[in-house]
Amino acid sequence: MTLLPFHLDASSSAPLTRWFPWLAMALLSGCASGPEPVVQPARYVVAPAPVYPAASRRNQEQGTVTLRVQVRADESVGFVDVKAGSGFARLDAAAVDAAKRAKYAAAKTKSGKGVDSVLVVPVAFKLD
Repeated sequence: MTLLPFHLDASSSAPLTRWFPWLAMALLSGCASGPEPVVQPARYVVAPAPVYPAASRRNQEQGTVTLRVQVRADESVGFVDVKAGSGFARLDAAAVDAAKRAKYAAAKTKSGKGVDSVLVVPVAFKLD
């Protein structure tokens, strides 16, 4: 909380314009510098192929699963969730499992600092 160097209330006889510079500084303090921009997005380092479930093969199930994968600043995997399913729970689960086993490089700022980010990852299951 930023403390103003004065008390301003409705009964004050001082015009607001006199206090405006102080008020603006108090409201903007700490807001002038935002987070450092990301210059390199997170990416796969090792992307293992998902295991095609045997029951899905037998049933001729195909589709694309779109995942949201959180890659943490330390390059570990945070959450993995299904943004858009394939229509088949087995394929969705296999895609999530593959994303959890993958290795990632974290997003980086200009100074090289790793930052948390979220990747949107499509995983296609197609029978030949």
